[in-house]
Amino acid sequence: MNLKFIICLLLSFPLLLGSCHHKDLIYDASPNLRVRLVFDWQNAPDASPESMAAYFFPVTTSLPIDYEGEAIRFIFPDISGGTIRLPFGYFAALGMNSDNTDWAVLRNAEGLESFEVCTGEAESLAVLGVPVHSLPRKEGSNERIVKTPGMTWGCRTDDILLRPSMTDAEKEIVLYPEERVCHYTVDIYNVKNLQYLTGEEVDASLSGMAEGHVVGKNQASATQATMSMVMTKDLKDSSLHSEFLTFGVRPDASPDHILKVYTILEDGSKWIYNADVTDQVAKAPDPQHVHIVLRSLEFPQPIVSGGLVPDVDEWQSVNIDIKM
Repeated sequence: MNLKFIICLLLSFPLLLGSCHHKDLIYDASPNLRVRLVFDWQNAPDASPESMAAYFFPVTTSLPIDYEGEAIRFIFPDISGGTIRLPFGYFAALGMNSDNTDWAVLRNAEGLESFEVCTGEAESLAVLGVPVHSLPRKEGSNERIVKTPGMTWGCRTDDILLRPSMTDAEKEIVLYPEERVCHYTVDIYNVKNLQYLTGEEVDASLSGMAEGHVVGKNQASATQATMSMVMTKDLKDSSLHSEFLTFGVRPDASPDHILKVYTILEDGSKWIYNADVTDQVAKAPDPQHVHIVLRSLEFPQPIVSGGLVPDVDEWQSVNIDIKM
């Protein structure tokens, strides 16, 4: 090769390098950056979870968000947060309380915007012990009967960037948890023959409720379920009362909400009392705090001797008129 040509080539090589477009490497698989994660409770000052969890999803910067790997989870016994180690790269994070293992079921947890917390299916009525699969269902209804949720706090933050140029403890990530459940109260006044019901509690359920909560989108699940709950008897006031949590109802949904009260009398007869409370739920002034009121319910007197005893294998259904 000509000596002059070799010299020219060597002289031009730095120019060729300078003309290349260089992109910084911002992702490294090794967990080599220590950061401080803070849970700031300004949006839920009265919250009292026992522990918190944070899920970090590796993402690209493009929209819609693309995932680059499985979420990295951290558990914090201190609800104010703690120090963690993360790989370099872009992340979005979800936070929620982790002291809910007695009731919570996570679904679609591999995705930032599909991550959902819901409750398990109720196998039987809590008071009567009757299997829920034996209860009569409305024709065409496929709603599962599920347990009510416990307290849930959740949050999300995007645009977390961890660069290789950062030093340990230089980065602070702040999450702002807030309450993600709805408080429901049911009162039934002027209940006749309440004294014929054994025990201190009565089974009930409410249909048309969201089956879960999508944490990343901060919205109720699209699928609906019937929440099973318990009502407490008050013989002095002739009333039934219940307070329970739900995931609420999607704003774009318009399901029917049927309140059902289940009881088995001393003579073995089985009764279901149905009240359409759709308007009370849909028109509640505060969807986070819904108060359902019924002002009349009459249980039959049990047949203890003589007469025709109903077939104990069949449930008898009674519709309750709403009196406001």
